[in-house]
Parts: sequence; structure tokens; C-alpha cells
Amino acid sequence: MIRRTRGRGGMTLIEVMIALVILTGALLGMGKFITSFSHATSDGALSSVASDLVLDRLETIKGSNSYAALDGYVATELKPAPAQLVLQSERGDPILARWRAGLGAVSGRTRATTR
Repeated sequence: MIRRTRGRGGMTLIEVMIALVILTGALLGMGKFITSFSHATSDGALSSVASDLVLDRLETIKGSNSYAALDGYVATELKPAPAQLVLQSERGDPILARWRAGLGAVSGRTRATTR
């Protein structure tokens, strides 16, 4: 009499557990990625809105006659690399700059000289 062996009909418990470990690792990685991505996009959107508001206000100041002209200023130097120059004099001296500090943004301007 010939004995037939049956093929496996399903997965073993070890195979199921390994598949669950791999799936859990992939889902945790995706969760971390989605969290980081959402924080980055919200920070970028807020920074973009703030930058647009600053530039709009600068254009208003430049075009208005009610603001006094800048007769003089105290010459300064721009901060290192993260600082962005927003407004400069005819000689290239920085008058208004902005940069990020921690979770916020900072703007700095030179003071007008008094006569």
C-alpha cells in the first residue's frame, strides 16, 4: 500500500508571528513619517504666510509718504548663514534681516540715526 502525504494547507504560528512583526514595524515607520511630514508642512505654511505678511508690510512702508525717509542708519553686519537679508542700503549694508530662532522667527533692523 502506498501512503500519500498531504501538502501543507496553511501557515504555521511562527510564520504568522513573523508576518505580524514585519507589518507592525512597517506601520510604525509610516506613522513616524506621517507625523514628521505633517509638522514640516505646517511649519512651512506658517513661515510662508509670515514671510508674505512681512513683504506686504515692507511694500506698504516703501510706497507710503507718511513714513519718514531713512536719512541715516547704524552700519551693521548680517548674521551668519541662516539669516536672510530683506532690505539693504544703496551701499549694501543690511537694514532689515530675518532668521529662525528655536520655534519662532526673528526680524532685526538697524536704528535710524538722530541728528
